[in-house]
Amino acid sequence: MKKSLGIAASLALVWSGQPAQAELLKNLRLSGQLDIQATSANNIADFSTRATADSPPGNVPAGIRTNNNDRIGDTQTRVMLHLDWDLLDDVHSRITLRKSDRTWGTTGGTTAAGTGQTLTATGGSNVLGNVVVDEAHVKIDKVAGQVDLTLGRQSYGSSGDLIIYYGPSDKAWYGMPVTALDSARADWNNEWLGVTGVAGKVTGHPIGLAGAVSDIDVTGMNIALKGNENYSGATYVYNQMTHNVGASGAPPSNVPSAGGKADMLYVAGLKMKLAGAGFWWRGEYAQDFGDNRISPANTNIAPASHYDGYAFLTNLGYKYESESAGMASVWGEYGLGSGRQNSRENQNDGFVAINSDYRPGSIYGRFAANAVTGVSLGMNVANQAGALPAGSPVVNTGANGAAGLSNRQIWGGGVRYSPGFANKLVAAVSFWDYRLDRFTNVPNGTNALQGNKHIGSELDVDFIWTHSENVAFATGWGTFQPGGLIKEANRAASPSGGLGTNPASMVYFDTRIKF
Repeated sequence: MKKSLGIAASLALVWSGQPAQAELLKNLRLSGQLDIQATSANNIADFSTRATADSPPGNVPAGIRTNNNDRIGDTQTRVMLHLDWDLLDDVHSRITLRKSDRTWGTTGGTTAAGTGQTLTATGGSNVLGNVVVDEAHVKIDKVAGQVDLTLGRQSYGSSGDLIIYYGPSDKAWYGMPVTALDSARADWNNEWLGVTGVAGKVTGHPIGLAGAVSDIDVTGMNIALKGNENYSGATYVYNQMTHNVGASGAPPSNVPSAGGKADMLYVAGLKMKLAGAGFWWRGEYAQDFGDNRISPANTNIAPASHYDGYAFLTNLGYKYESESAGMASVWGEYGLGSGRQNSRENQNDGFVAINSDYRPGSIYGRFAANAVTGVSLGMNVANQAGALPAGSPVVNTGANGAAGLSNRQIWGGGVRYSPGFANKLVAAVSFWDYRLDRFTNVPNGTNALQGNKHIGSELDVDFIWTHSENVAFATGWGTFQPGGLIKEANRAASPSGGLGTNPASMVYFDTRIKF
Protein backbone atom coordinates (compact mmCIF):
# COMPACT_ATOMS: atom_id res chain seq x y z
CA MET A 1 0.00 0.00 0.00
CA LYS A 2 2.75 2.37 0.93
CA LYS A 3 4.53 1.55 -2.34
CA SER A 4 1.38 2.35 -4.35
CA LEU A 5 0.89 5.66 -2.53
CA GLY A 6 4.52 6.54 -3.15
CA ILE A 7 4.20 5.89 -6.88
CA ALA A 8 0.97 7.95 -7.03
CA ALA A 9 2.58 10.84 -5.20
CA SER A 10 5.58 10.76 -7.52
CA LEU A 11 3.36 10.84 -10.62
CA ALA A 12 1.37 13.72 -9.15
CA LEU A 13 4.55 15.72 -8.67
CA VAL A 14 5.60 15.02 -12.26
CA TRP A 15 2.28 15.94 -13.92
CA SER A 16 1.34 18.84 -11.68
CA GLY A 17 4.77 20.41 -11.31
CA GLN A 18 4.99 24.18 -11.33
CA PRO A 19 5.10 25.54 -14.91
CA ALA A 20 7.51 28.29 -15.89
CA GLN A 21 5.91 31.57 -14.95
CA ALA A 22 5.40 33.57 -18.16
CA GLU A 23 4.94 37.29 -17.65
CA LEU A 24 2.24 38.52 -20.03
CA LEU A 25 3.72 40.67 -22.82
CA LYS A 26 7.10 40.80 -21.11
CA ASN A 27 9.49 43.30 -22.75
CA LEU A 28 6.82 44.27 -25.30
CA ARG A 29 8.31 46.22 -28.19
CA LEU A 30 6.26 48.00 -30.85
CA SER A 31 7.69 48.82 -34.25
CA GLY A 32 6.33 49.19 -37.73
CA GLN A 33 6.20 50.95 -41.04
CA LEU A 34 3.94 53.39 -42.87
CA ASP A 35 4.03 53.43 -46.67
CA ILE A 36 2.18 55.91 -48.87
CA GLN A 37 2.16 55.13 -52.59
CA ALA A 38 0.90 57.73 -55.09
CA THR A 39 0.74 56.62 -58.73
CA SER A 40 -0.29 58.42 -61.92
CA ALA A 41 0.04 56.32 -65.09
CA ASN A 42 -1.55 55.54 -68.44
CA ASN A 43 -1.46 52.77 -71.04
CA ILE A 44 -0.14 50.34 -68.43
CA ALA A 45 -2.58 47.54 -69.25
CA ASP A 46 -2.72 47.66 -73.05
CA PHE A 47 -0.23 50.21 -74.47
CA SER A 48 -3.05 51.88 -76.39
CA THR A 49 -4.78 55.28 -76.17
CA ARG A 50 -7.22 54.77 -79.05
CA ALA A 51 -10.87 53.80 -78.76
CA THR A 52 -11.44 50.40 -80.36
CA ALA A 53 -12.78 50.77 -83.91
CA ASP A 54 -12.43 47.22 -85.21
CA SER A 55 -14.94 45.81 -87.64
CA PRO A 56 -16.40 43.53 -86.56
CA PRO A 57 -15.84 44.44 -82.87
CA GLY A 58 -15.48 40.76 -82.00
CA ASN A 59 -11.96 40.82 -83.49
CA VAL A 60 -10.81 42.47 -80.26
CA PRO A 61 -11.42 40.53 -77.04
CA ALA A 62 -13.86 42.23 -74.68
CA GLY A 63 -11.27 42.39 -71.89
CA ILE A 64 -8.97 44.40 -74.14
CA ARG A 65 -11.71 46.80 -75.30
CA THR A 66 -12.49 47.74 -71.71
CA ASN A 67 -8.81 48.46 -71.07
CA ASN A 68 -8.51 51.13 -73.78
CA ASN A 69 -7.61 54.59 -72.50
CA ASP A 70 -6.66 52.99 -69.20
CA ARG A 71 -5.54 55.49 -66.59
CA ILE A 72 -4.34 55.20 -63.02
CA GLY A 73 -4.50 58.04 -60.53
CA ASP A 74 -4.56 56.90 -56.93
CA THR A 75 -2.86 57.05 -53.54
CA GLN A 76 -2.76 54.08 -51.20
CA THR A 77 -1.56 53.64 -47.64
CA ARG A 78 -0.13 50.57 -45.96
CA VAL A 79 0.40 50.39 -42.21
CA MET A 80 2.31 47.48 -40.67
CA LEU A 81 2.61 47.09 -36.91
CA HIS A 82 5.03 44.59 -35.35
CA LEU A 83 4.46 43.40 -31.78
CA ASP A 84 7.48 41.60 -30.28
CA TRP A 85 7.67 40.27 -26.74
CA ASP A 86 9.29 37.56 -24.65
CA LEU A 87 7.08 34.64 -23.73
CA LEU A 88 9.99 33.20 -21.70
CA ASP A 89 13.63 34.11 -21.39
CA ASP A 90 14.43 31.89 -24.36
CA VAL A 91 11.13 32.03 -26.26
CA HIS A 92 10.20 35.16 -28.22
CA SER A 93 6.99 35.96 -30.07
CA ARG A 94 6.04 38.24 -32.96
CA ILE A 95 2.73 39.27 -34.47
CA THR A 96 2.54 41.59 -37.50
CA LEU A 97 -0.72 43.37 -38.28
CA ARG A 98 -1.33 45.17 -41.58
CA LYS A 99 -3.98 47.40 -43.04
CA SER A 100 -3.66 48.34 -46.71
CA ASP A 101 -7.13 47.90 -48.17
CA ARG A 102 -8.08 51.51 -48.87
CA THR A 103 -7.05 53.98 -51.55
CA TRP A 104 -7.64 57.65 -50.76
CA GLY A 105 -11.19 58.76 -51.53
CA THR A 106 -12.79 55.32 -51.10
CA THR A 107 -14.62 53.67 -48.22
CA GLY A 108 -12.25 50.69 -48.07
CA GLY A 109 -12.18 47.12 -49.20
CA THR A 110 -10.63 47.99 -52.55
CA THR A 111 -7.65 45.67 -52.23
CA ALA A 112 -7.63 41.98 -51.36
CA ALA A 113 -6.12 40.88 -48.08
CA GLY A 114 -3.40 38.93 -49.86
CA THR A 115 -2.23 35.71 -48.24
CA GLY A 116 -2.91 36.60 -44.60
CA GLN A 117 -6.03 36.25 -42.43
CA THR A 118 -8.26 39.14 -41.41
CA LEU A 119 -9.05 39.69 -37.74
CA THR A 120 -12.74 38.93 -38.35
CA ALA A 121 -13.91 35.86 -40.22
CA THR A 122 -16.22 37.72 -42.59
CA GLY A 123 -13.92 40.66 -43.35
CA GLY A 124 -15.90 43.60 -44.72
CA SER A 125 -15.34 47.30 -45.41
CA ASN A 126 -14.91 48.27 -41.75
CA VAL A 127 -11.47 48.80 -40.20
CA LEU A 128 -11.34 45.61 -38.13
CA GLY A 129 -12.45 43.45 -41.05
CA ASN A 130 -9.50 44.69 -43.13
CA VAL A 131 -6.72 44.29 -40.58
CA VAL A 132 -4.63 41.32 -41.72
CA VAL A 133 -2.32 39.11 -39.66
CA ASP A 134 0.80 38.68 -41.81
CA GLU A 135 3.07 37.14 -39.19
CA ALA A 136 2.44 35.08 -36.05
CA HIS A 137 5.38 33.04 -34.83
CA VAL A 138 7.59 32.10 -31.91
CA LYS A 139 11.37 31.88 -31.87
CA ILE A 140 13.14 29.47 -29.51
CA ASP A 141 16.79 30.22 -28.74
CA LYS A 142 19.55 27.61 -29.01
CA VAL A 143 17.65 24.34 -29.27
CA ALA A 144 20.16 21.60 -28.36
CA GLY A 145 22.54 24.46 -27.65
CA GLN A 146 23.05 25.16 -31.36
CA VAL A 147 19.99 26.09 -33.41
CA ASP A 148 17.51 28.97 -33.26
CA LEU A 149 14.09 27.64 -34.24
CA THR A 150 11.26 29.85 -35.58
CA LEU A 151 7.79 28.30 -35.87
CA GLY A 152 4.68 29.82 -37.44
CA ARG A 153 3.70 32.31 -40.11
CA GLN A 154 6.71 34.42 -41.06
CA SER A 155 8.62 36.27 -43.73
CA TYR A 156 11.45 34.41 -45.43
CA GLY A 157 14.35 35.46 -47.64
CA SER A 158 15.60 38.87 -48.76
CA SER A 159 13.60 41.53 -50.60
CA GLY A 160 14.48 41.63 -54.29
CA ASP A 161 15.76 38.04 -54.31
CA LEU A 162 15.79 36.26 -57.66
CA ILE A 163 14.66 32.87 -56.33
CA ILE A 164 12.58 33.14 -53.14
CA TYR A 165 11.12 35.89 -50.97
CA TYR A 166 8.02 35.98 -48.79
CA GLY A 167 7.26 39.26 -47.04
CA PRO A 168 6.73 42.97 -47.77
CA SER A 169 9.01 44.03 -50.62
CA ASP A 170 11.29 47.02 -50.07
CA LYS A 171 10.73 48.06 -53.69
CA ALA A 172 7.49 49.79 -54.60
CA TRP A 173 4.96 47.28 -55.98
CA TYR A 174 1.60 48.60 -57.16
CA GLY A 175 -0.96 47.71 -54.51
CA MET A 176 1.82 46.90 -52.00
CA PRO A 177 0.91 43.20 -51.51
CA VAL A 178 2.47 41.15 -48.73
CA THR A 179 3.13 37.41 -48.74
CA ALA A 180 4.21 35.10 -45.91
CA LEU A 181 5.08 31.45 -45.35
CA ASP A 182 3.69 29.03 -42.76
CA SER A 183 6.91 27.30 -41.86
CA ALA A 184 9.51 25.97 -39.47
CA ARG A 185 12.87 27.69 -39.82
CA ALA A 186 16.18 26.67 -38.25
CA ASP A 187 19.25 28.94 -38.09
CA TRP A 188 22.79 27.97 -37.12
CA ASN A 189 25.68 30.44 -37.16
CA ASN A 190 29.35 30.69 -36.36
CA GLU A 191 31.95 33.33 -37.15
CA TRP A 192 32.18 32.48 -40.85
CA LEU A 193 29.08 30.55 -41.86
CA GLY A 194 25.34 30.89 -41.51
CA VAL A 195 23.08 27.93 -42.30
CA THR A 196 19.31 28.31 -42.65
CA GLY A 197 16.84 25.50 -43.25
CA VAL A 198 13.15 25.99 -43.95
CA ALA A 199 10.14 23.69 -44.34
CA GLY A 200 6.82 25.38 -44.99
CA LYS A 201 3.50 25.44 -46.79
CA VAL A 202 2.37 28.06 -49.28
CA THR A 203 -1.08 26.61 -49.92
CA GLY A 204 -2.85 23.97 -47.84
CA HIS A 205 -6.23 22.29 -47.33
CA PRO A 206 -8.59 22.18 -44.33
CA ILE A 207 -8.01 19.63 -41.59
CA GLY A 208 -8.91 16.15 -42.85
CA LEU A 209 -8.23 14.21 -46.00
CA ALA A 210 -6.74 16.16 -48.88
CA GLY A 211 -9.49 17.29 -51.23
CA ALA A 212 -9.56 19.37 -54.39
CA VAL A 213 -6.89 21.81 -53.18
CA SER A 214 -3.38 21.29 -54.54
CA ASP A 215 -1.15 21.75 -51.53
CA ILE A 216 2.13 23.55 -52.24
CA ASP A 217 5.09 22.87 -49.92
CA VAL A 218 8.43 24.67 -49.89
CA THR A 219 11.58 23.26 -48.29
CA GLY A 220 15.19 24.23 -48.65
CA MET A 221 18.55 25.23 -47.25
CA ASN A 222 20.79 28.27 -47.65
CA ILE A 223 24.48 28.25 -46.65
CA ALA A 224 26.04 31.71 -46.49
CA LEU A 225 29.71 32.63 -46.28
CA LYS A 226 29.67 35.79 -44.17
CA GLY A 227 33.03 37.09 -45.39
CA ASN A 228 33.45 40.87 -44.97
CA GLU A 229 32.81 44.09 -46.84
CA ASN A 230 35.03 42.88 -49.68
CA TYR A 231 33.57 39.44 -50.32
CA SER A 232 30.66 37.18 -49.42
CA GLY A 233 28.82 34.28 -50.98
CA ALA A 234 26.07 31.72 -50.60
CA THR A 235 24.83 28.46 -52.02
CA TYR A 236 21.27 27.17 -51.81
CA VAL A 237 18.82 24.50 -52.87
CA TYR A 238 15.01 24.75 -52.62
CA ASN A 239 12.18 22.39 -53.45
CA GLN A 240 8.62 23.39 -54.31
CA MET A 241 6.27 20.39 -54.30
CA THR A 242 2.76 20.80 -55.72
CA HIS A 243 0.55 17.88 -54.64
CA ASN A 244 -1.66 17.02 -57.61
CA VAL A 245 -5.13 15.80 -56.64
CA GLY A 246 -5.69 12.94 -59.07
CA ALA A 247 -5.73 9.26 -58.12
CA SER A 248 -2.72 8.47 -55.94
CA GLY A 249 0.27 7.50 -58.07
CA ALA A 250 -1.52 8.12 -61.37
CA PRO A 251 0.69 9.81 -64.00
CA PRO A 252 -0.48 12.98 -65.78
CA SER A 253 -2.17 12.67 -69.16
CA ASN A 254 -3.77 14.74 -71.90
CA VAL A 255 -7.33 14.13 -70.61
CA PRO A 256 -6.42 16.78 -69.35
CA SER A 257 -5.40 15.50 -65.95
CA ALA A 258 -2.40 16.23 -63.78
CA GLY A 259 -2.76 12.80 -62.18
CA GLY A 260 -1.79 12.09 -58.60
CA LYS A 261 2.00 12.38 -58.70
CA ALA A 262 3.46 15.57 -57.28
CA ASP A 263 5.09 18.28 -59.36
CA MET A 264 8.65 18.48 -57.98
CA LEU A 265 10.59 21.66 -58.74
CA TYR A 266 14.14 21.97 -57.37
CA VAL A 267 16.21 25.15 -57.72
CA ALA A 268 19.90 25.12 -56.80
CA GLY A 269 22.22 28.08 -57.09
CA LEU A 270 25.31 30.02 -56.13
CA LYS A 271 25.76 33.72 -55.25
CA MET A 272 28.95 35.78 -54.97
CA LYS A 273 29.83 39.39 -54.17
CA LEU A 274 33.23 41.08 -54.53
CA ALA A 275 34.08 44.71 -53.73
CA GLY A 276 37.11 46.93 -53.34
CA ALA A 277 38.59 50.29 -54.33
CA GLY A 278 35.10 51.61 -55.13
CA PHE A 279 34.23 48.75 -57.51
CA TRP A 280 31.70 45.99 -56.92
CA TRP A 281 30.51 42.87 -58.70
CA ARG A 282 27.59 40.60 -57.82
CA GLY A 283 26.72 37.40 -59.63
CA GLU A 284 24.20 34.58 -59.28
CA TYR A 285 23.54 31.37 -61.19
CA ALA A 286 20.50 29.11 -60.62
CA GLN A 287 19.57 25.74 -62.13
CA ASP A 288 16.21 23.93 -62.17
CA PHE A 289 15.79 20.17 -61.91
CA GLY A 290 13.02 17.77 -60.93
CA ASP A 291 9.77 16.49 -62.44
CA ASN A 292 7.23 18.84 -64.03
CA ARG A 293 3.74 17.27 -63.94
CA ILE A 294 0.82 19.42 -65.04
CA SER A 295 -2.72 19.32 -66.36
CA PRO A 296 -2.12 20.42 -69.99
CA ALA A 297 -4.51 22.84 -71.66
CA ASN A 298 -4.27 21.01 -74.99
CA THR A 299 -2.41 18.24 -76.79
CA ASN A 300 0.37 20.64 -77.81
CA ILE A 301 1.68 20.63 -74.23
CA ALA A 302 3.38 17.61 -72.68
CA PRO A 303 1.78 16.55 -69.38
CA ALA A 304 5.11 15.40 -67.93
CA SER A 305 8.64 16.66 -68.40
CA HIS A 306 11.88 17.29 -66.54
CA TYR A 307 12.73 20.76 -65.22
CA ASP A 308 15.97 21.92 -66.83
CA GLY A 309 15.84 25.74 -66.92
CA TYR A 310 18.57 28.08 -65.78
CA ALA A 311 19.07 31.75 -64.88
CA PHE A 312 22.06 34.05 -64.60
CA LEU A 313 22.14 37.54 -63.07
CA THR A 314 25.11 39.89 -62.76
CA ASN A 315 25.56 43.48 -61.59
CA LEU A 316 28.72 45.57 -61.54
CA GLY A 317 29.61 49.19 -60.98
CA TYR A 318 31.86 51.84 -59.50
CA LYS A 319 31.19 54.31 -56.70
CA TYR A 320 33.17 57.49 -55.95
CA GLU A 321 32.74 59.56 -52.79
CA SER A 322 34.31 62.73 -51.43
CA GLU A 323 33.23 65.24 -48.83
CA SER A 324 33.17 68.16 -51.27
CA ALA A 325 32.01 66.52 -54.52
CA GLY A 326 29.53 64.13 -52.95
CA MET A 327 28.78 60.64 -54.25
CA ALA A 328 28.58 59.41 -57.83
CA SER A 329 28.16 55.86 -59.11
CA VAL A 330 27.69 54.13 -62.44
CA TRP A 331 26.37 50.60 -62.82
CA GLY A 332 25.25 47.97 -65.29
CA GLU A 333 23.16 44.81 -64.96
CA TYR A 334 22.30 41.80 -67.12
CA GLY A 335 19.95 38.91 -66.42
CA LEU A 336 18.98 35.87 -68.47
CA GLY A 337 16.34 33.28 -67.63
CA SER A 338 15.80 30.51 -70.16
CA GLY A 339 12.48 30.03 -71.94
CA ARG A 340 10.97 26.70 -72.90
CA GLN A 341 11.98 25.62 -76.39
CA ASN A 342 9.37 22.98 -77.19
CA SER A 343 6.11 22.33 -75.38
CA ARG A 344 5.85 18.72 -76.57
CA GLU A 345 9.28 17.53 -75.45
CA ASN A 346 9.77 15.88 -72.08
CA GLN A 347 12.26 18.59 -71.12
CA ASN A 348 11.01 21.88 -69.70
CA ASP A 349 14.06 24.09 -70.20
CA GLY A 350 12.19 27.27 -69.22
CA PHE A 351 13.48 28.69 -65.94
CA VAL A 352 11.06 28.64 -62.99
CA ALA A 353 11.78 30.28 -59.61
CA ILE A 354 10.07 29.57 -56.28
CA ASN A 355 8.69 33.05 -55.49
CA SER A 356 10.85 35.68 -57.18
CA ASP A 357 10.95 39.33 -56.12
CA TYR A 358 13.31 40.46 -58.90
CA ARG A 359 11.53 43.45 -60.49
CA PRO A 360 13.89 45.88 -62.26
CA GLY A 361 12.76 49.25 -63.57
CA SER A 362 10.32 51.78 -62.13
CA ILE A 363 7.41 50.90 -64.46
CA TYR A 364 8.18 47.26 -65.27
CA GLY A 365 9.01 46.56 -61.63
CA ARG A 366 6.08 48.45 -60.15
CA PHE A 367 3.54 46.68 -62.35
CA ALA A 368 4.95 43.16 -62.24
CA ALA A 369 1.90 40.92 -62.00
CA ASN A 370 0.39 40.43 -58.57
CA ALA A 371 -2.93 38.98 -57.47
CA VAL A 372 -3.83 41.95 -55.29
CA THR A 373 -4.62 44.54 -57.95
CA GLY A 374 -5.18 42.58 -61.16
CA VAL A 375 -3.26 45.34 -63.00
CA SER A 376 0.00 44.38 -64.67
CA LEU A 377 2.12 45.77 -67.45
CA GLY A 378 0.74 44.78 -70.86
CA MET A 379 -1.84 42.42 -69.39
CA ASN A 380 -3.59 42.11 -72.73
CA VAL A 381 -0.56 40.52 -74.42
CA ALA A 382 -0.64 37.61 -71.99
CA ASN A 383 -4.42 37.28 -72.42
CA GLN A 384 -4.61 37.34 -76.21
CA ALA A 385 -4.27 33.61 -76.87
CA GLY A 386 -7.85 33.50 -78.11
CA ALA A 387 -7.31 36.51 -80.38
CA LEU A 388 -4.16 35.17 -82.05
CA PRO A 389 -4.39 32.65 -84.89
CA ALA A 390 -4.59 29.01 -83.84
CA GLY A 391 -1.19 27.41 -83.40
CA SER A 392 0.66 30.67 -82.68
CA PRO A 393 3.87 30.18 -80.67
CA VAL A 394 3.26 30.01 -76.95
CA VAL A 395 4.52 33.11 -75.16
CA ASN A 396 5.40 31.07 -72.09
CA THR A 397 5.17 32.79 -68.69
CA GLY A 398 3.46 35.74 -70.39
CA ALA A 399 5.01 38.54 -72.37
CA ASN A 400 4.94 41.12 -69.60
CA GLY A 401 3.94 41.67 -66.03
CA ALA A 402 5.80 38.84 -64.31
CA ALA A 403 8.35 39.09 -61.52
CA GLY A 404 11.64 37.29 -62.00
CA LEU A 405 13.68 36.02 -64.92
CA SER A 406 11.36 33.34 -66.32
CA ASN A 407 11.81 33.47 -70.11
CA ARG A 408 13.53 36.87 -69.97
CA GLN A 409 16.59 38.69 -71.16
CA ILE A 410 16.91 41.93 -69.19
CA TRP A 411 19.72 44.44 -69.22
CA GLY A 412 20.04 47.90 -67.77
CA GLY A 413 22.42 50.62 -66.68
CA GLY A 414 22.44 53.98 -65.03
CA VAL A 415 24.05 56.65 -62.90
CA ARG A 416 23.36 57.93 -59.38
CA TYR A 417 24.55 61.21 -57.91
CA SER A 418 24.34 62.83 -54.47
CA PRO A 419 25.80 66.36 -54.23
CA GLY A 420 28.11 67.24 -51.37
CA PHE A 421 26.01 70.25 -50.38
CA ALA A 422 22.81 68.16 -50.17
CA ASN A 423 23.89 64.64 -49.26
CA LYS A 424 20.36 63.62 -48.31
CA LEU A 425 19.36 63.80 -51.99
CA VAL A 426 20.08 61.09 -54.56
CA ALA A 427 19.27 61.67 -58.24
CA ALA A 428 19.26 58.67 -60.59
CA VAL A 429 18.79 58.03 -64.30
CA SER A 430 18.44 54.46 -65.61
CA PHE A 431 17.61 52.63 -68.82
CA TRP A 432 16.24 49.08 -69.06
CA ASP A 433 15.50 46.74 -71.95
CA TYR A 434 13.28 43.63 -71.76
CA ARG A 435 12.78 40.74 -74.16
CA LEU A 436 11.72 37.12 -74.20
CA ASP A 437 14.49 34.56 -74.28
CA ARG A 438 12.57 32.37 -76.75
CA PHE A 439 9.16 31.33 -78.01
CA THR A 440 7.90 27.86 -77.22
CA ASN A 441 7.62 25.92 -80.48
CA VAL A 442 4.13 24.58 -81.21
CA PRO A 443 3.59 21.71 -83.67
CA ASN A 444 2.26 23.02 -87.02
CA GLY A 445 2.12 26.49 -85.51
CA THR A 446 2.01 29.92 -87.17
CA ASN A 447 4.03 32.91 -86.04
CA ALA A 448 1.45 35.66 -85.60
CA LEU A 449 4.09 37.69 -83.69
CA GLN A 450 6.47 37.60 -86.68
CA GLY A 451 9.32 36.32 -84.55
CA ASN A 452 9.44 39.45 -82.38
CA LYS A 453 10.65 38.80 -78.84
CA HIS A 454 11.34 42.43 -77.85
CA ILE A 455 8.94 43.44 -75.06
CA GLY A 456 10.13 47.03 -74.79
CA SER A 457 12.49 49.56 -73.23
CA GLU A 458 12.17 51.89 -70.27
CA LEU A 459 13.74 55.21 -69.24
CA ASP A 460 13.45 56.29 -65.59
CA VAL A 461 14.38 59.46 -63.70
CA ASP A 462 14.19 59.10 -59.92
CA PHE A 463 14.87 61.33 -56.91
CA ILE A 464 15.22 60.05 -53.33
CA TRP A 465 15.35 62.32 -50.27
CA THR A 466 16.43 60.60 -47.05
CA HIS A 467 15.03 62.93 -44.42
CA SER A 468 16.41 60.81 -41.58
CA GLU A 469 17.41 57.25 -40.86
CA ASN A 470 13.76 56.20 -40.72
CA VAL A 471 12.03 58.65 -43.09
CA ALA A 472 12.47 58.73 -46.87
CA PHE A 473 10.66 60.15 -49.90
CA ALA A 474 10.96 59.04 -53.53
CA THR A 475 9.54 60.58 -56.68
CA GLY A 476 10.15 60.08 -60.35
CA TRP A 477 9.02 59.81 -63.94
CA GLY A 478 9.28 56.95 -66.39
CA THR A 479 8.30 56.02 -69.92
CA PHE A 480 7.98 52.52 -71.39
CA GLN A 481 8.31 52.16 -75.15
CA PRO A 482 6.61 48.96 -76.44
CA GLY A 483 8.74 46.64 -78.55
CA GLY A 484 7.95 44.54 -81.59
CA LEU A 485 6.31 41.74 -79.63
CA ILE A 486 3.65 44.06 -78.19
CA LYS A 487 3.10 45.82 -81.52
CA GLU A 488 2.60 42.53 -83.37
CA ALA A 489 0.31 41.17 -80.64
CA ASN A 490 -1.88 44.30 -80.79
CA ARG A 491 -1.90 44.15 -84.59
CA ALA A 492 -2.94 40.47 -84.60
CA ALA A 493 -5.68 41.12 -82.03
CA SER A 494 -6.98 44.16 -83.93
CA PRO A 495 -6.49 43.55 -87.68
CA SER A 496 -8.09 46.85 -88.77
CA GLY A 497 -5.83 48.86 -86.49
CA GLY A 498 -8.42 49.97 -83.94
CA LEU A 499 -6.29 49.01 -80.99
CA GLY A 500 -3.02 50.68 -81.95
CA THR A 501 0.16 50.78 -79.85
CA ASN A 502 1.38 53.68 -77.73
CA PRO A 503 3.96 54.16 -74.94
CA ALA A 504 3.11 53.86 -71.25
CA SER A 505 4.14 56.56 -68.79
CA MET A 506 4.12 57.06 -65.04
CA VAL A 507 4.75 59.69 -62.38
CA TYR A 508 4.94 58.60 -58.74
CA PHE A 509 5.55 59.88 -55.21
CA ASP A 510 6.23 57.44 -52.39
CA THR A 511 6.77 57.95 -48.67
CA ARG A 512 8.19 55.48 -46.15
CA ILE A 513 8.29 55.99 -42.40
CA LYS A 514 9.77 53.35 -40.10
CA PHE A 515 9.14 53.52 -36.38
